[in-house]
Amino acid sequence: MIIHLLKTAFRFLYRNRINALINVLGLAISIAVFIFIVRYVQYQLNTDSSHVHADRIYRLEYVGFSTACSAGIKDLVEQSGPEVIRAVRYYPNKDVQLDYGEKAKTNLKSMKVDDILWADSSFLEVFSYPLKQGNPKTCLSQPFSIVLTEAIAENLFGDDDPMGKMVTVNHRGTFKVSGILENSHEPVSIPVNGLMSLVTMREMRGPDFLKNMDNWFFATYLMLPKTHNPDSTAARFSRYYNDRFHPNDPLTFRLNPLKSIYFESNPGSSDYSLHGNLQFLRILSAVAILILLIAISNFINLSTAVAGLRFREVGIRKLAGANKTKLMRQYLSESVIIALFALLVALLFVELLRVDFEYIIATKIQNGFPKGLGNMLILIAGSIGIGVLAGIYPSLYLTSFQPADVLKGRATKGKNGQMFSRILIVFQFMVSAILIIVILVIGKQLHFLKDKDLGYQANQIVYLDLNKDLGGKKDAFREKLLLNPQIKSVTFSSFKPGAMNGETFRREVNGKRYNLYYTMTDADFTDVFQLDILQGRGFHKNSAADIGTAIVLNETAVKHLGLNEAVGTRISLFDSVGTVVGVVKDYHFRSMHHGIGPMCILNLPDWSRVCQIRLSGHDIPANLEYIQSVYESVAPGNIFDYGFMDQGFQQLYKSEERFATMFNYFAALAVFIACIGLYGLIHRVALQKRHEICIRKVSGASVFQIVFMLLKDLSKWVLLAFLIACPIAWLALSNWLAGFAYQTNIGIQPFLLTGIILLLIAGMTMGYQAIRSAMMDPVKGLRSE
Repeated sequence: MIIHLLKTAFRFLYRNRINALINVLGLAISIAVFIFIVRYVQYQLNTDSSHVHADRIYRLEYVGFSTACSAGIKDLVEQSGPEVIRAVRYYPNKDVQLDYGEKAKTNLKSMKVDDILWADSSFLEVFSYPLKQGNPKTCLSQPFSIVLTEAIAENLFGDDDPMGKMVTVNHRGTFKVSGILENSHEPVSIPVNGLMSLVTMREMRGPDFLKNMDNWFFATYLMLPKTHNPDSTAARFSRYYNDRFHPNDPLTFRLNPLKSIYFESNPGSSDYSLHGNLQFLRILSAVAILILLIAISNFINLSTAVAGLRFREVGIRKLAGANKTKLMRQYLSESVIIALFALLVALLFVELLRVDFEYIIATKIQNGFPKGLGNMLILIAGSIGIGVLAGIYPSLYLTSFQPADVLKGRATKGKNGQMFSRILIVFQFMVSAILIIVILVIGKQLHFLKDKDLGYQANQIVYLDLNKDLGGKKDAFREKLLLNPQIKSVTFSSFKPGAMNGETFRREVNGKRYNLYYTMTDADFTDVFQLDILQGRGFHKNSAADIGTAIVLNETAVKHLGLNEAVGTRISLFDSVGTVVGVVKDYHFRSMHHGIGPMCILNLPDWSRVCQIRLSGHDIPANLEYIQSVYESVAPGNIFDYGFMDQGFQQLYKSEERFATMFNYFAALAVFIACIGLYGLIHRVALQKRHEICIRKVSGASVFQIVFMLLKDLSKWVLLAFLIACPIAWLALSNWLAGFAYQTNIGIQPFLLTGIILLLIAGMTMGYQAIRSAMMDPVKGLRSE
């Protein structure tokens, strides 16, 4: 029985191999896209799941101020209650230079690495970053200990055993390798390429540095028992902290679950975690489902389009004694075979395009794509389900006719199924229209973000991260750079505008305490960034009196502090009290996902971590060569690594760009599959109207008139799909744009352009088949009738 069904199915599919191939291709593309998207969404949703104690780990945060805490809070929280099993601090470092070997012996190996963390000895007991070598309980317990990943260790040490090797970090100290982390592609919110023992800070900054209650730089995580309530722990710690430090100005702390941090839509200041976008994942998931539904509806349309070729077969089979159940079983088996073939082709697509997909999403997905018996069974069962779902309507449609009507030719002239097919076409092109509108608006928003006035001139500014050697010779470095007339000005500051992650401090102004963003810099900051001074002045150059005391606010800070006259206002600093000397026009110091906050610019050049250099714009390569030569003369042995400020700012939207790229590919595939369905429907209409077309041609109708007759009916359904799509797309995009503090106006242009694109796509898709039918030899057509 089964063998007979398969033989009959394969025989029919071979005779109609073009339609079968189109069905297989459409389903294969949709299944491949579905696999890609589902795997990516699963990967994102599994972020931090690799940590064994993930459901018991919380980040301690100061509500309304900072997601980081001062160094001394770790000891304090451990004292506040017995329920804290472990507390751990870390502070991340970017652009860390690692050196191994001796330069004098020409065997020095150097490399720049991001995400090297200062961390407590308990870090690897709280977080499950697997160690290949070393003891997780002791590898960070000693000063000047460092743990590296396998990849970095191999780069530095080759095939030698890395354990016990000495590595110089940023020319600041020599660290002993005490552990090696396994290379892993598991998704985590805290990226780690290495760990340096935090107790080293006692040797470098003094014995009391890790007890300081004012340096709010350290992310602090707690591990609690499974049954304990984190809210009660946070409330008790808030009381404990305020009783000792802020009885008159209480602070509120909270415990933020580790598993919630990655998908936070608006993370607080001093946030050192990676973040995903849950809204993006929801949209991609919806796209995956819609593409699959488009492919299924396309399958149905193509199956019913060729139904006219099978009416006589149905009639003869029924006269020969075949009942409806047997016929449906036969036609469903054909659908299932197509779906299973499509699955095989989809898996081939996935394997061939996996590397390209991982390049687009900039992520190496652990364990590749669907593997293992369980996953394969799910895919096979799903494909069989798709085949059954796609084949039910065509099989019911084919088996619904009476043998007498079929053999007399009346079955092909009815309107059975036409409305259902048109509903499917409306659905397909509605989805296609929505996707095209979304593509256009996403592109418009990204251009808006990149072209928006930042409030400062970011072009032609080169930035360098300071190292120990350069940090101690800032004045000499500046003087040598300014000898080149193409270099206009040089400044040193603590953060790159646009890329700072929102460091804030809480300070007293006129008897009240406020949270303010801050950056530490020198007197040339306003010149390099060409900030507009609205009140007072900037910092005086070569003025010792300004250093450590002069403050410049932005407009938002003046409003935030409620100042009528900002200049002359006294604000407490870290170890002193400063005076506001000027007010600058607001500028974007964070990405445009955030509004402009109250900024306090402090004249504290010794706290600088970044050098920014404004060029004239002439002969940039020669200027970079000059900067490199000066850099190497002032800080020999350090890797020259630079970036351009405007490019750095655009990197803040790389997640949106990746999403837009993925969305563009998937939307194009959805439109392609919808076009296949439309092609099938026009083919069906042409078959149904073959007799009419031939009579019209014999009566003198032109090719244009016949093509117009065939297209006018379907075009109105495409237009209806567009009209339904417009309000849905507008609502979805309004919700997406709400995630940006600054957003473009959707406008009417994307909708008009989509309407034109949709009509062109539909016209070209239907036009070929319509012209082919209109040019058919009427003699052959009437003879077949």
